[in-house]
Amino acid sequence: MSARTEKAVFADGVLVAVTAIWGSSFVVVQDAVRLADPFTFLVLRFIVGGAVLTLRDWRALRDRRLVLAGVGLGVLLFVGFVTQTAGLQYTTPSRSGFLTGLSVLLVPFVGLLLFRRWPSPPVLLGVALAVAG
Repeated sequence: MSARTEKAVFADGVLVAVTAIWGSSFVVVQDAVRLADPFTFLVLRFIVGGAVLTLRDWRALRDRRLVLAGVGLGVLLFVGFVTQTAGLQYTTPSRSGFLTGLSVLLVPFVGLLLFRRWPSPPVLLGVALAVAG
């Protein structure tokens, strides 16, 4: 096996592992929101994540524009997590994971709205195959 092929196989394996971890996290989160309400669970989750990243990259806090952009994006991410986690109280983890995965297909069309540029043919083909599959 060539070095390039080995790297490709390794990359595919990592992608499969990350997907498995991501998929299993829906079950873990559903169990967690049985013990605490979704908002409390996510506030604690974001505080831990924010603290770890702040300790790792504290020098970046000097850049005001970067901090404002990070706070804005963090708020949007938090709202997305709240709606998804609250939804886990009313549906199954597999359905929630399916809907979350399906939302990825909307990204090229959001790009069309924001940047007024059509997705490339391979991207459109990928969306069509994902919808069909």
